[in-house]
Amino acid sequence: MTIHTGKPVMHHLGFVVKDADEMANTYTNLLGAEFRLMPPYMVHSMAGEEAELRVYYGAIAGSIAEIIQPVRGDTPHQQWLDERGEGVQHLGLYVDDVVSATKDLLEKGGEIRWVYPNAGVVQLNFDSSLDEIMGETLPGSLTYLHASGGGPILELLGPPIHTGVVGGAVAGLDELWETTFPPVEPLQQG
Repeated sequence: MTIHTGKPVMHHLGFVVKDADEMANTYTNLLGAEFRLMPPYMVHSMAGEEAELRVYYGAIAGSIAEIIQPVRGDTPHQQWLDERGEGVQHLGLYVDDVVSATKDLLEKGGEIRWVYPNAGVVQLNFDSSLDEIMGETLPGSLTYLHASGGGPILELLGPPIHTGVVGGAVAGLDELWETTFPPVEPLQQG
């Protein structure tokens, strides 16, 4: 089955916690979840300084989960932890076209938090113009947007990020992944 909706599709839940090892172990013991610790994610802080995240990918009760522990630096994850505590921080949403989906949500009142283009991590000020934001949002990007009505951050990811997660982060969990999130092909524009 291939998903061609033209609308966002639930991809994963992103949790932010103080101790990623503890959460992964707890859910493994309680629910039989399977997690894989990723190499340290070296990113940039909101101020452009080096930052580090400890990240697990895996499966909880038939859903894909990302467990993020901020290690150092002022990232959106650390800000969430400081302001709201541990729990679901973002909804990972698969979209066919990250650029169009990002622009659409910004025009509807979403606020940009972070943009991860193919070439690295780009931070934009919250008062960046739409043109500046869209100039850094590439087809293979991952974007973080805050919905002004509250709730978790919306993380938009497209085919390149999805392929990287399937081929790396959740490799070996193929059966669970395929039943949870069937193969996806981008919509053909025409």
